[in-house]
Amino acid sequence: MLKEGGRCNALGQDAIIELYARVNFSSRESGTTKQHFQFSDLFHDRPPFAKGILSNFKATGLAESESKVFIESNETLMARCLGRVKKDVKNGAWLLHIINIRVTDWEELRWTKKIICGENKENAKGSNKL
Repeated sequence: MLKEGGRCNALGQDAIIELYARVNFSSRESGTTKQHFQFSDLFHDRPPFAKGILSNFKATGLAESESKVFIESNETLMARCLGRVKKDVKNGAWLLHIINIRVTDWEELRWTKKIICGENKENAKGSNKL
């Protein structure tokens, strides 16, 4: 995500990234409508840990309830989010500006893989890695 987001940014492309990741940490800024996220890879706990921000979690009731889950949970949850990668003006690091975020599961990942990879029933039999 960081590499492709940075490449698109350098080319002046306004790309929307679809990210599937685990949410390690999430918090809301008091007195604002901002919610911060730290993401990790689905398969390991090593860096880099991407960071993201949802600027207005109160935009809709659905956005508020779907993002609040990550704060209230005592376990690490998987997320599907859409956003744009941009440089953080404060520290120069890449930051995912989140448009939408919600909890996901392995079943949705399998369906997404089938759509992206164009898997049919014959191809899917031999690929059970997800």
